[in-house]
Amino acid sequence: MALVATAGVVVVAGAGFKSRLPAEIRAMAELREQTAQWRIGRCLLDLSHRTSFADDCVDRNRRPLVLVWGDSTAGALMPGLRKAQQTREFGIAQFNRECLHSGARRGRPDCRANNERCSRSPARSGRTSC
Repeated sequence: MALVATAGVVVVAGAGFKSRLPAEIRAMAELREQTAQWRIGRCLLDLSHRTSFADDCVDRNRRPLVLVWGDSTAGALMPGLRKAQQTREFGIAQFNRECLHSGARRGRPDCRANNERCSRSPARSGRTSC
């Protein structure tokens, strides 16, 4: 038991021995969360607060246009896509909303009702709400 405890202390003290991983993997592991670029409340909606996307959710004058549609997992792609725009010419249309797929199973009972309401929305075809 003392040997296992000692091994645990050594691993913790060595911060998991980061040197065993390639530099590229270490850089990804140390990347800070960039939720500000997800555009929460404007292009990533919590339907209990807002149901319309902001006008700037679409880069209207840039082509080709990449559609980022989905829930917060899709919203998490935004920092990388914005960085890619610095070296490649494309626009982004971001339409994300919380619990699009499985939020009801994770303790969000309002997700099912919001999904049903949005599927009947007359504005759905314009992609500016829900």
